[in-house]
Amino acid sequence: MRNVTIKEVAQAASVSTATISRVLNKSGYVSEDVRQRVLETVRQLNYRPNAVARNLKRDRTHCVGLILPDMRNPYFMRLAREIQALLSVRNYHILYTDSGADASRERIAINFMLENRIEALVIAGVGENADKLREVQERGIPLILIDRRVEDVHTDIIIDDNKGAAERAVKLLIDKGHRKIGILCGPEGISTADERREGVLNALVRAGLNYADMFWYSGDFSRSSGREAARQMTRLLEPPTAVFSTNNEMTFGLYLGLKELGQPLDFWEVASYGELEFAPLFANRLAYVKQNPEAIGRTAAELVLERIGGSDREEQCSEQIMLTPDIVCM
Repeated sequence: MRNVTIKEVAQAASVSTATISRVLNKSGYVSEDVRQRVLETVRQLNYRPNAVARNLKRDRTHCVGLILPDMRNPYFMRLAREIQALLSVRNYHILYTDSGADASRERIAINFMLENRIEALVIAGVGENADKLREVQERGIPLILIDRRVEDVHTDIIIDDNKGAAERAVKLLIDKGHRKIGILCGPEGISTADERREGVLNALVRAGLNYADMFWYSGDFSRSSGREAARQMTRLLEPPTAVFSTNNEMTFGLYLGLKELGQPLDFWEVASYGELEFAPLFANRLAYVKQNPEAIGRTAAELVLERIGGSDREEQCSEQIMLTPDIVCM
């Protein structure tokens, strides 16, 4: 007979996996009616928790896992520092891994976190390891997604309004008279890239512009792809007059490409999703979507403490927190 999972018990009892864990471990607050409902569901489903895993859970490690796709990106550096700063004052340690936006490396990192008995996992995922993330949840470990969604994983998530911000950034270029725009897209399948691409399309449709009149470049959120995009666009018989880059690292690469080609850095009017800290140092025509990684990091750390602490808010549905970035013109 197949073993019933903690997630199946949670669904049947209409509570979170963390609530199931608190009831069985007799730790943290759970109202009496919820406790009785959980115990009855456990009896009906004949759920037998892993005794070893449950005992390990009682032995607190005070470790929180953090998996990010690119620690070279200042956005993720600032986000990680905020998480560490807030959790360290509560005596939690961070186990950090840079996945390099690689699904296999991310999978190894998740296994590493589980082996080291983390008490929560915060991750900006690549989108291909939904089964491993569900395993994290089934073990009763709080899971917080940041920056990116992962299909078929339902948990707390803190993200930007990527679609709306990208639409506003492209509209800014259109309002300045640009009709042929270079669009530097991110990798398909990553929610941030997909949502920003959708925002671009919305802006074009609302302005009555043709998708085919734009120059579309499929990048990978790296500087090298921004440099290659610059090379390709400058070779066109009719280069675009403006560029929207869906990631700040690709924007950085775009400017590196212009420099290598001997072009002035204000060759294009540019809108970037994500700011460039060095941009005030040179002449440019640049607007950017100003993200707030500190707010995302702070909110993630607060959710970690809330979920680990077992407050009665655990019994509510998972939270989706969406931030609205500003558009800054330099």
